[in-house]
Amino acid sequence: MDKRIVLVAVIVVAVIIGVAAMIMMLQGQKTAVKTETPAPFCGDNTCNSDENCKTCQIDCNCSSDETCMVGFEYEEIVDYMDSKGCINTDTAWEKINTSRLLTLAGGVNTAPNTPGSLPSNGDETPQSSASNAATTGPTEINVTVLGVPSQAVAETLYGTEAKLRDINYAINLLPTYVPGELLKNYQVVILQGDPSFDLHTRAAVTEYVKDGGRMIVVGDAGVRSPYPNVAGWEWPSGDIPVPAKILGEFVGFIDVAYGSELTWINTTHPIAVGLTPADATMDMPTQIVGVTSKGQVVASVEAIGSAMPAIIEGNTGAGKVIYFAYDPGQTPKIFLAAIEYLVG
Repeated sequence: MDKRIVLVAVIVVAVIIGVAAMIMMLQGQKTAVKTETPAPFCGDNTCNSDENCKTCQIDCNCSSDETCMVGFEYEEIVDYMDSKGCINTDTAWEKINTSRLLTLAGGVNTAPNTPGSLPSNGDETPQSSASNAATTGPTEINVTVLGVPSQAVAETLYGTEAKLRDINYAINLLPTYVPGELLKNYQVVILQGDPSFDLHTRAAVTEYVKDGGRMIVVGDAGVRSPYPNVAGWEWPSGDIPVPAKILGEFVGFIDVAYGSELTWINTTHPIAVGLTPADATMDMPTQIVGVTSKGQVVASVEAIGSAMPAIIEGNTGAGKVIYFAYDPGQTPKIFLAAIEYLVG
């Protein structure tokens, strides 16, 4: 009888021990499940290493003063932008315009830094105009558009005739930020398509011309400063050296009929030499900006029953400026002749 009681007691103890061990094992498994780290995913409130502001905006969104630059189209800065994801908006535009200028400057390495190491404040050292000429050839004319070129101007600058004249145009610059010293990489700077230039850009353009730069101004380009409701290229805080003055307080656009022909005020001017009447004829209806001349009127056009200045030439410091009151893409041979004349 005592042996049976002992056996039963042993069995009971063994069962208790087995059950306790099983409970402990299950608890361990449950603890392991609880401590397992889930795989990162978009929406986990963490900007993980394989995510950025483009692939997972919810986790890697830019702040209010930043711009998502991932996948930006300009190859020369895309590595840097991709490595940063978000970047301060002002810094971004500074880098974009700096990179554009460096890319188009003859002989400048378009990738001067290793990926992700582009200097943060436009520290690239541009080559001088002399070194550019030595690299790109003595006859090549580097041209940029500050603003937005019209379709006619872009087609002219990209066209076969421009290539035959060794006019090199690749891209336009936004007037939001322009490093003034880098404008020197261009023989001709064309202002078109954006009436509002900030004070920094106005100052940079003015210094460029005073130091000997050549510039073409089209229509109402740069006519406004940051101050609203007033138009004009003359400002106490920074003039743009345009040899024309707006008629009245506001910019006025005047219709010019299809087939209108420019009248040469100076038929011996280098821009006019060798051109036919067809070359000076508007090939479609257009508009001109109503201005008075502050320089030498090269050509006029009939509008609202009177001759209006169409092309005006002027000098500022060591530089030279030609103003087109109309879209010069309408008369492409005159436009290209003006570019050649400025650098001749």
